[in-house]
Amino acid sequence: MKTDTVNLDQQMLKILYEHYKSYIIPLITITVCILIGWLFIVPQIKAYQLLQVQINEEKKKVDDLSRNYDTLSSINEDVLSDKMNIVSEALPDTKDFVGIFRSFSIAASISGVTLGDYALSVGDVSSKIPLSAKELSLSVSVVAAGDLSKIETFLAILQKQLPLSNVSKVNISNNSTASVAVLFYYAPFPDTKISPSDPLTLIPSNAEILITKLKVLKSEIPISTDSATLTPTPTIAPEVSLPPVASSVSAAPTTQTGQ
Repeated sequence: MKTDTVNLDQQMLKILYEHYKSYIIPLITITVCILIGWLFIVPQIKAYQLLQVQINEEKKKVDDLSRNYDTLSSINEDVLSDKMNIVSEALPDTKDFVGIFRSFSIAASISGVTLGDYALSVGDVSSKIPLSAKELSLSVSVVAAGDLSKIETFLAILQKQLPLSNVSKVNISNNSTASVAVLFYYAPFPDTKISPSDPLTLIPSNAEILITKLKVLKSEIPISTDSATLTPTPTIAPEVSLPPVASSVSAAPTTQTGQ
């Protein structure tokens, strides 16, 4: 009985094989093709698409670099350097003590006043970037001796000097001595990271107008061949302290042309 069952099963398998024999090889072939396509062709297609994206990105970078090169090629190096010097002189990236005292010296020499004690309010001397306009200025107080007309001339000439400044306060005593508080401005370069592919732009028209005004201002700066009469007693302190005066006149802050 058991032998008959085995023979029956074998006969059934033979019948099924003979009936579906023509479908086995195509079925195996299709299965192998699907596996090959899933394991090899599909990853290649994805890799090709990713490569196309990378190629497009690189083409964009090359185009940006090409435009930047054209922009740089169109700039006159001497003209750009001259503009940079003007801007740096008008608004230095650090506290320009040399420029400040040169401005005082020229103004005093031409006006005929005598400069006495002066004090600087240096503020925070750390390396942090200032965040407000108040932090972007250096306060300097100085005592000027002379008659009123000379003091007026001194203030007028001082505000035509570079770096840019603003007379914030004037206290006059006995019509012969003035305690002058002046703010000198500076602007540190921001800590920015620039990619070579970042687009470069030319100086905008409003900035060109400002630079032109600075050039005119610099050309009008009087130059004295005589040294000013200086009897300084420098005092560097967090705040400016001025001696009491008999009478005082407060001058409204005036911003120099080109700010």
